[in-house]
Amino acid sequence: MGIRGIVLKLVGWLKSNQRGQSVVEFSLTMPFFLVIGLGSADVARATYSYIVITNAAASGALYGSLNSSNASNTSGIQSATLANTQTLGGSSPTTSSQVTTDSGGYQAVSVTVSFSMTTAGWPGVPNPLAIIKTTTMRVMR
Repeated sequence: MGIRGIVLKLVGWLKSNQRGQSVVEFSLTMPFFLVIGLGSADVARATYSYIVITNAAASGALYGSLNSSNASNTSGIQSATLANTQTLGGSSPTTSSQVTTDSGGYQAVSVTVSFSMTTAGWPGVPNPLAIIKTTTMRVMR
């Protein structure tokens, strides 16, 4: 076997090692990318849930602000609120409302919507994650 044969064997050995190296690099980096991907999915779910809860609280407050009879109609406020939360998975949110009167004699309705979202259990992130939004609107006369 001449020098040429030895060089060809060495080149063949290096090529096969590079394939193995790629597999090792892939197996070392894949868990990192999976954690990043799953964490991004949880952040996206939490953001979407916050937007839905915010819109639901605004809808309930808008219903209550139409007139003074709607402001004291807690079941109507709850129906207006929950109509906007049908796209949330899991448990349904809870709704509470309160009517207040300021020093000028104006009534305002406050609607609070709270939702408990289950996360993947990341370190430092509470599980379940509580999403709470309160919206206040003045009642029209």
